Amino acid sequence: MRSARRAREAFGVVVAQTRPVFGEVERNVTQALRLVERALAGRRADLVVLPELFHTGYVFRSRAEARALAEDPRRGPTARALRAFAELVAADGDEALAKSARAEAELLCEDS
Repeated sequence: MRSARRAREAFGVVVAQTRPVFGEVERNVTQALRLVERALAGRRADLVVLPELFHTGYVFRSRAEARALAEDPRRGPTARALRAFAELVAADGDEALAKSARAEAELLCEDS
């Protein structure tokens, strides 16, 4: 039997389904973060889930095209935007969501 305290500590998840425009990294990242922000709307989340390739879009026609959209995994625009969002969320007092955003940025770094 779950205790009353445990029931109040539900694990919050935000899932943002995006519609990226191929190659429009800044636009795609901005759109994704707006969706996350809207989904939060004063709520708390422990995890934020974004689609694979949400930032570049899908269907690379060649390796050269993929390379052209590749980013520096630590200093690229997507990693910077996710870190800035994490800091903004942390400043609003939602440390769990800030950790999730930081983890997403770190995954981007590891995958590159």
